[in-house]
Amino acid sequence: MLRRLRATLTPYRFMSTGNKIKAIGTHSGTFHCDEALACYMLKLLPEFKAAEVVRSRDPKVLEELPVLVDVGGVYDAGKHRYDHHQRGFNEVFGRGFNVKLSSAGLVYKHFGKRIISQVTGITDEKKIDVLFLKVYDGFIQALDGIDNGVEMIDGGGPKKYRISTDLSSRVKYLNPAWNEDNSDIQERFERAMALTGSEFKACLSRYTKSWLPAREVVQKAILDRKNVHSSGSIVLLEAYCSWQSHLFDLEQELKLLKGSEPPTLLYVLYPDSSLKPKNDTRRNAKAPSYPACPCQRAGVVSVARNYQKNPRSRGVFLHMQMGLWAGMLRKKEFWRWLRSLSPWVPRKSPLSAHVSQKVSFLFRLKSFGQVCK
Repeated sequence: MLRRLRATLTPYRFMSTGNKIKAIGTHSGTFHCDEALACYMLKLLPEFKAAEVVRSRDPKVLEELPVLVDVGGVYDAGKHRYDHHQRGFNEVFGRGFNVKLSSAGLVYKHFGKRIISQVTGITDEKKIDVLFLKVYDGFIQALDGIDNGVEMIDGGGPKKYRISTDLSSRVKYLNPAWNEDNSDIQERFERAMALTGSEFKACLSRYTKSWLPAREVVQKAILDRKNVHSSGSIVLLEAYCSWQSHLFDLEQELKLLKGSEPPTLLYVLYPDSSLKPKNDTRRNAKAPSYPACPCQRAGVVSVARNYQKNPRSRGVFLHMQMGLWAGMLRKKEFWRWLRSLSPWVPRKSPLSAHVSQKVSFLFRLKSFGQVCK
């Protein structure tokens, strides 16, 4: 009798009022990273903020809930059903991402832009879209892949090691062990929501406060590059920032790569206050590995290694193993270096006055991509 009464009252208990959702349903039992994050992300939005998370596998309970994630065997965004376990489900994020979505990916796909705006306060649609793709690429996609058993690398073969400290693994460890009491599993699930949510917010904060401003700096420098050098091959950054990945992304977006022609962007120039005459510039880490390019970049190896041997080249440091970057301590070394850099940079084309005023700073010249050896 009591069970029948509870079933009768359930629809009224969780009935939505106005635009407020009173409950989010997910499955009971062992929990995973994807539904913990999916629930957390939904509760970041005003209409879901006060929603109770109901964990059950009872079809009668689930069918009355206004929102379901990771349970129910249905994907229908119009009805707020976000499950990915059913046969025939092959939904992906799109826009170049082809990993099958988990419940976290489904919720992010439909609500991600609103969540980004709600958390960061950003209203510019272009910025939101850039962050939307970046957060999926750098955070959500891995959770989708892990939950759906998608390997990072095709080809198989024995693994030399396994990763057990990723977010999905840490959420798994929050579940009760086989020989532990599971009476506190709801509290454990709430801890899983808090864990995934804190890392999601940290990721979004990092991209918003550091990654996005760096992208804007690099984009401005690329668009202004012909004011630096008439060839358009040299990019001058007003200040150092993490520029490498942005440069490759923006090259594609601005369509600067054309078939097998030499790339438009060959060198990046930026001030580096850490390189001072008394410092040992060789303490800098070796150049990173960059994404593959359709064509090779002009390296500093062939001419610069010989240039460094020249007795007049005092004050120049070249990374001898990688040949990807060099530091200059004096203005005249920069001028000599530029004249010997690459056949793709016209030797008779002088730097503009804009740059001439800036070479009094300490600059590091850095080429990127695959190096001509």
